[in-house]
Amino acid sequence: MASLTSEWTEERFLEAHQAQLTSQNIPEQLWPVLFKKLQAMAFDAGESFTFGHAPEEPMPHKQFSVHAVKDLMQEADIWLVEHIWMFKSPADALEMLKRYENVMERMVVLTNLKFDEDASTEERADLMIEELQRYAYPIVDSTGGRMHYVMDELGSRVTFALQDDAVANVKYATVVDMMSGEMLSVFWCVRDIKEHDFVYRAPQHRMSLVGLKKKAWEIRFEYEQQYDWYCEYNEGSPLRNLILQSAPKRDGKVLIVGTGSSTMPMEMYKDGFTDIVATDYVAAIIKKMAEKHPPKDYNNAISWQELDATNISGGGVDAASMDYIIDKGCLDALLVRDGVEGSGEGQESWMTEEPKEVTKMVQEIEAALSPTGLYLLTSFGSPSYLVNTVDFESGGLFLKSCFQIERDAEQLKKDSRVPGAAALTSGHEFYFFVFSKVQEEEETTAKDLDVTPNVMKSAV
Repeated sequence: MASLTSEWTEERFLEAHQAQLTSQNIPEQLWPVLFKKLQAMAFDAGESFTFGHAPEEPMPHKQFSVHAVKDLMQEADIWLVEHIWMFKSPADALEMLKRYENVMERMVVLTNLKFDEDASTEERADLMIEELQRYAYPIVDSTGGRMHYVMDELGSRVTFALQDDAVANVKYATVVDMMSGEMLSVFWCVRDIKEHDFVYRAPQHRMSLVGLKKKAWEIRFEYEQQYDWYCEYNEGSPLRNLILQSAPKRDGKVLIVGTGSSTMPMEMYKDGFTDIVATDYVAAIIKKMAEKHPPKDYNNAISWQELDATNISGGGVDAASMDYIIDKGCLDALLVRDGVEGSGEGQESWMTEEPKEVTKMVQEIEAALSPTGLYLLTSFGSPSYLVNTVDFESGGLFLKSCFQIERDAEQLKKDSRVPGAAALTSGHEFYFFVFSKVQEEEETTAKDLDVTPNVMKSAV
């Protein structure tokens, strides 16, 4: 049991908390200030900040902002932010929203979300769980388990610095207060802030319910600047090496499905690919990427197109026209169970039977590939799982080879630049599959093949 906060001296506090304060990059001169505020549980940010409200904004989560009420100096003070609730998983959060009226009421206040008067408890919870993606942040607890926390109004309403004219002027950190045993967030100024100025923070990855399909991706892409699932396509990357090895025709037509905010199209251009169509079914991310990376800057070798991977033909892609279709996580997103956070969280995250959307996607990929075309799939799904869950062969795709991708220390360091990728170390293997439309005469079916993958390390 934690000692009473009054029994803690500053020296004892600093000794007990130094490791986490250092790892969170909290300025050392603020440590004594933090001790005093934690000891007194002094939530005094209201003396320095206030809310702005724009009721004319149609999106509830964009109606609120935070402003300074006086001039604030860089690294001169630190403020506490309460975690109003925590939960273990999206399913846990949904159950709490249904069961505990006080949790729902607090979230309604925080989000300003409006419900139909006749909406049931279940309907309200389902709507709130979607909105929760904008407010819940993941964290690993002391036992290695994943938790999610939701900050109070001040913590949640500080705007992400996403626009070109917005610069982060505060920084957040999460702290376990050993005096009380509580977890909370803190923030401090990383720049001087003038009275009435907007308060901005750097983007931080939030809960991402990929199992909720398109709605989840729309919310994620509202704030995501750049993210590469599994690993980046960069120099020395085993994924890059495998794609270059599998796709020797640099002038071949390449279709990337589920491109998101990945840098892969631009990096493939650097490797000499001259005809890349980068697609996603979320219109907003295609618009954002096209503005950020206009085709003219790449000799029109890259084009951006809104396209649903389950309806490639309906998106204007000619039949049998693609030499390579590249998929880094798109199929996985359709195989994840509803409401789970990601495909790397364990076997319970995956569908056990092939969803109709996956059947359709496989058929559409086969139709879009040229007779000699290849489907290059990167997946968290093990070979035995994929070939026994997805009937690729009925869709006209035949497995030619697969690799387990491993990254050495240097590659892990490169991938650590991508938020979230640093957590994908050993135990988070992923795989690279090559499918073609041609079944070799001597081949048996994929389910009869030895699907033990070759291991592809960072260096070729």
